[in-house]
Amino acid sequence: MNQPNTNMNTNHIALYWDFENIHASLFESARTFGRYVEKKRTQQPELVNIQAIVEFARSIGNLAINRAYGDWDYMGNYRHPLNLAGVDLIQLFSKGANGKNGADIRLALDVIEDIYRFQQLSHIIVVSGDSDFLSLAQKSKQLNRQIIGIGARESTNQIWAKNCNQFQFYNELPGLHPSEGSRVVGK
Repeated sequence: MNQPNTNMNTNHIALYWDFENIHASLFESARTFGRYVEKKRTQQPELVNIQAIVEFARSIGNLAINRAYGDWDYMGNYRHPLNLAGVDLIQLFSKGANGKNGADIRLALDVIEDIYRFQQLSHIIVVSGDSDFLSLAQKSKQLNRQIIGIGARESTNQIWAKNCNQFQFYNELPGLHPSEGSRVVGK
């Protein structure tokens, strides 16, 4: 039987996925399927290696929170691997003419709420290359939390990456095959 980790120095990690952002970035870099914006309201192929991201987070410490935000109607191929990895799926339906789902705002609000609710959180990991998270990075650091970003090299906003304590490019995640950043999995 596994004994609980009682080491008070253990890092406690909260992992938040702006899922459409990482998927769209890999979709665009694959250049096999066409433009993402034209196909975003169709069932999406499985491109993101969920396990590589989860293992990266676990290499830093205890994964206490693991949430992915997206419109799972179109990302249905990911439901099973995300569930296997213990990811809490937050459904955000697309709104408006451009189909935005508001993941950035909801994710940022949840991070700040979780920091205040769970004082033991030491690291916040945001899977996104989106510059909309600049203020979140700054606020997390003000609240004495390490902020780590994960995003695709080709589409990550460099200001966002520089505002993180650490930034990990998706294609360079440990355990990822070199071509995996743009391959279709499970087909």
